[in-house]
Amino acid sequence: MSHSHRELELLDVLKRLGGSARNSDLAKALDVSEETVRRTVKTLSQTSDVERVRGGAYLAGTQNDPSFFRRISQRTDEKRLIASVVCDVVEDGMTLYLDVGSTTAYVAEDLRLRKNLTVVTNSIGVAQTLVSVNGNRVHLLGGEMQEDDRGTFGHDTYTQVQRFALDMAIFSWMRSLPARAFSIKAAWSLN
Repeated sequence: MSHSHRELELLDVLKRLGGSARNSDLAKALDVSEETVRRTVKTLSQTSDVERVRGGAYLAGTQNDPSFFRRISQRTDEKRLIASVVCDVVEDGMTLYLDVGSTTAYVAEDLRLRKNLTVVTNSIGVAQTLVSVNGNRVHLLGGEMQEDDRGTFGHDTYTQVQRFALDMAIFSWMRSLPARAFSIKAAWSLN
């Protein structure tokens, strides 16, 4: 099947952004509206070139088809409910830690309503969602990247998070971690 110019541009931008992106990032890169991006992504998903997820898309059938993108589209009602409850508890001006996970991705979306947050995270998606919104400050922790979860992990991550005085830490439940992984959750459970 032949693609339109806009579809080819979107595919190219997805490749340049590492295989996945939020609709807002695609819209900026293409200088079009988010609605145009959604329509283009919908068309490309019908040809199995991309997979649609809440708020974004990723290239289908590649190494960039991580489990995170499958998880974010599962149990969405429960994740929205959790996000709503968390957002009700978080107050403007708090310092929060959000880890990598599909549930915390939903929480980050809802936290866009809060103001002047300091957000500490090892999640690329959380950082992208909350940066420059309502006076929020975002600190993306360094560490070893893990493609499947779109985040940073390891000793460096754990060491960096200790510099912050957190009001609250918000974690997603991960079904399992590879034996070689050292996440912040594993590190905190050791203390």
